[in-house]
Amino acid sequence: MPDNPVPPRTYSVAVVDHALGLLDTMTRLGPSSLTRIAEAAGCTRTQAFRLLRTLEHWGYSFQDGPRGPWRLGHRNVTVGRIATTQDALTMVARKVLLSLATICGENAYLMAREGATSQIKALHRADPRLWQQEEIGKIRQLHAGPGRLLLAYAPPPIQIYALGETLARFTPQTRTDAAWVRADLPRIRSRGYVLTVQEVHEGGIDVAAPLRERGGEVIAALFIARSLLRTPIARAQALVPTITAHAANLSRILGHTDTSR
Repeated sequence: MPDNPVPPRTYSVAVVDHALGLLDTMTRLGPSSLTRIAEAAGCTRTQAFRLLRTLEHWGYSFQDGPRGPWRLGHRNVTVGRIATTQDALTMVARKVLLSLATICGENAYLMAREGATSQIKALHRADPRLWQQEEIGKIRQLHAGPGRLLLAYAPPPIQIYALGETLARFTPQTRTDAAWVRADLPRIRSRGYVLTVQEVHEGGIDVAAPLRERGGEVIAALFIARSLLRTPIARAQALVPTITAHAANLSRILGHTDTSR
């Protein structure tokens, strides 16, 4: 596509490349007709129309009436805000992770959703001798462990996509039945936290609570990972109020004020 600022690549997915190129074109053109967008993006009107309709479904574009110009959708604003927030999030979260790890005596982690996957953004080790279950940058599907909390608060299209994939089995206890996982999502939202046992690591237990940004959207999860050899499930359950309180505190730092959610 013309005017593409991205350097040459040795690997790319054509349809994704075209869709992102179309979005980039729209940011430069502003509200425009289908014909103008197609010409500027270097594709046919039919290709541009199909891409715009697909992007519209995800909230990345919309049309002002049946014959009106095409514009960038609301989702672009949300993604930009969250990307900015998450950069700051790893910095702001350090003191909260330190406090949580100190009080619980366990490693504390910050995990964010990246599309239909999760990624560890930050951690604080309570003790170098403790088993470190996760590493910064680790990416995993959302159906198991703390990731399921992020899935519970994800938009419906993300939930459908994530549960339409083959669910990886990390341990014998990993939940890989999409119907069961789907049914668990409203239960997680009702509780406001998730506690899972040996779903991601054998011998591990995880307790996670959601982090919300100013508008109330869940952008990440705060969680601790413990060893069942040292901690019975009842002890982990007793730590839920501490974890949810730290998550609420970090949410307030990020500008979230509606504590009733």
